[in-house]
Amino acid sequence: MKNILSIIAIIILLLAGIYITNVLYSEVEEKTLSNHYEQLKIYATQSSLTIEDFFNHFKHSLEFLSNKQEITNFDDNSQTILKNYFESHHDELKAITRISAQGRIIYTYPEREDLIGQDISTQPHNFEIMQTHKPVISDVFTTVQGYRAIVYAYPIFDKNNAYSGSISLVIPFDYIANKFLKDLQIGQTGKTFVVSKAGFELYCSNSDHIGKSIYQNTHGFDELNNMIDHMLSGEEGRAIYNYYEKDEDDDVVKKIAYYKPVILENTFWSIALVTEENEVLESNRGFVVKLILLILLVTFLIILFTYFIAREKRKSKDALVRKELKYKNDLEKIVEIRTNELKELNESLKNDIVKRKKIEQELKNAVEKVEKSEKIKSAFLAQMSHEIRTPINTILSFSSLIKEELSQHVSEELQYGFTGIESAGKRLIRTIDLILNMSDLQLGTHEYIPKEVDICNDIIANLLNEYKVIAKNKNIKLELINRTQNSKVTIDTYSVNQIFANLIDNALKYTDEGCIQIVCERNSENELVISVLDTGVGISQEYLPRIFDEFSQEDMGYTRKFEGNGLGLALVKRYCELNNAKITVESTKGKGSKFCIKFKNNKN
Repeated sequence: MKNILSIIAIIILLLAGIYITNVLYSEVEEKTLSNHYEQLKIYATQSSLTIEDFFNHFKHSLEFLSNKQEITNFDDNSQTILKNYFESHHDELKAITRISAQGRIIYTYPEREDLIGQDISTQPHNFEIMQTHKPVISDVFTTVQGYRAIVYAYPIFDKNNAYSGSISLVIPFDYIANKFLKDLQIGQTGKTFVVSKAGFELYCSNSDHIGKSIYQNTHGFDELNNMIDHMLSGEEGRAIYNYYEKDEDDDVVKKIAYYKPVILENTFWSIALVTEENEVLESNRGFVVKLILLILLVTFLIILFTYFIAREKRKSKDALVRKELKYKNDLEKIVEIRTNELKELNESLKNDIVKRKKIEQELKNAVEKVEKSEKIKSAFLAQMSHEIRTPINTILSFSSLIKEELSQHVSEELQYGFTGIESAGKRLIRTIDLILNMSDLQLGTHEYIPKEVDICNDIIANLLNEYKVIAKNKNIKLELINRTQNSKVTIDTYSVNQIFANLIDNALKYTDEGCIQIVCERNSENELVISVLDTGVGISQEYLPRIFDEFSQEDMGYTRKFEGNGLGLALVKRYCELNNAKITVESTKGKGSKFCIKFKNNKN
């Protein structure tokens, strides 16, 4: 009976091993496919982002060119600008063209006199940009020279914001294919193909497919047709489908793919990476055999081990009885010793807890002292600032009265002295205001009053009116560029007014020539973004990490060129945080600075 039970146990063990093997292999296979999908996803996503960045690079360049007055008016200097731009990008471009608002070629480089004046308004991309006045990326087409190309057309507007034509870049598609797609292959059977929004294959590892409708190459495979439908809908995902191994004369194999859209201006492409399933799972083929052998070996070892255990069990039973009494006595001694050790340890822990509580209380008292000291400092600064402000206002008032009364009777030196008193007084008043505002924020006494305000039209426009005289005296162009019809955000009016007053004041202070632009626009998440750009002295990269520190300036010496106390930008950052806004800065020394403030959509 015992032998029969043993045989049954062995059979059950083997069946269990086979079942476990099947389950494990299924999990390993699923995990392998999942990992490969992730690999395909990473490559597809990277390729998509790289191509999008490639076009965004041209978008920034076209946006810059379209805003240049020479390009808008198309004077003699514009041809040099377009030629220089082409020469610096000749590896990426075939031509650059300036087109009029009526769709006629004004200029093209490389220069072709026979094309000047030609009407190309019927070309799809030119027709679309003339209708929409928005950037357009054309479908891939074959030029008369025989190469496949894409046109990136960007609109141009005059100073009255009226459409005045476009700039077009002719980009050879082979450049994109060779740079971003040619080497994009995972495994020996890996393939890549790119489909346009209209359903044509722009690129494929099988060159015979290029230029054809993607549905012509599916050969009626339903899973593949379904994947193509999702790709042409601009979706991202993965798929498994049957297809010919290499061409129509080969066997049908199962393939796995991951597809990802490439978002462009007015259209999109969809890129798909494909690998044969057999290649992905090839490394797992020997896994089943090895696992079965391992289970058989383990089963044999278990049987052998069980036999020896049963034999030794009999011998050990008597020895255990003899040792039980001995272990019982030893255990009592060990318990007694451990009890004493635990008592000592418990006493030590109690002492440690008392010491820790004492240290925590000391730290708490120290923190309270620091906080109290900080509040006293801020309160002192605020009180002293109020006390200083009153006599300064009196001095300024009397200085102004004396200047008016004696303006006809004093020398130019005294006139210059009165001007110096007024300038120094106003500078001191501004410093006091900054200290008071910073004290309010540190003490938490600033009254936050949320209100829906049109920032561009109600705040910035008024500030520009205040600063336009200063800008005019310095011969600096001060302009507001509003690219959104809705610049309303719920904010604290006073603090936001201070933000842009400080930024515009700094821009005027550090700019000797050129222009200052305030740009209002909405980003892709419909968040209001306001940028203050200047062509001033700029900021060094070493100083940028400390630019928002309190009482910090790039030039802190006694011979510094620009006056200031280093509180303005620190206060700007604190006010941005108060209004749930984020401020960033970009700058190049000697070329100017750009401050961007992004207001969140949620209302305070």
